Amino acid sequence: MSRSDDWLRVRRDERQALLDRAVEMLAADRRVAAAWLVGSLGRDAADDLSALDLWVVVEDDHMAAIAADRRAFAARIGRPVLVQEAPRNAPPGGAYLLVLYHGEAGSQQVAGTGSRGPAPASQSGHGCCSTASAFPRPSPPRRLPTRPCAAPPSSS
Repeated sequence: MSRSDDWLRVRRDERQALLDRAVEMLAADRRVAAAWLVGSLGRDAADDLSALDLWVVVEDDHMAAIAADRRAFAARIGRPVLVQEAPRNAPPGGAYLLVLYHGEAGSQQVAGTGSRGPAPASQSGHGCCSTASAFPRPSPPRRLPTRPCAAPPSSS
């Protein structure tokens, strides 16, 4: 096994450990209604360098408190080395954080979104935990109709 294979194995193991801690934390938090693993991992299309992308749905009564304390919330699963706010990525009434966690094989990226409602259709993925028994699973992204492009006008 090469050094790069060893490094990638460590990276996969660290990413799985982060996901396991996130699932445990989210499942134990009564304020969390549901969570989805989205992105390439949620689509079963990940590679060894893929990030964790989580969509977390919080009960309405607790959204303001979690949004206000989102950095501490993110720190419960690991030691952040960078926490980046990205308000434009947040759903209405929600929050979005990009968090890099310390790891032996470099930083692990986790993008997390907090929302008041179910994940939008564009966020297909796997449910990783749910405290609401009948919480809807997001539907797959809708394919938009396409049409052929017109040929550019000739310059003759």
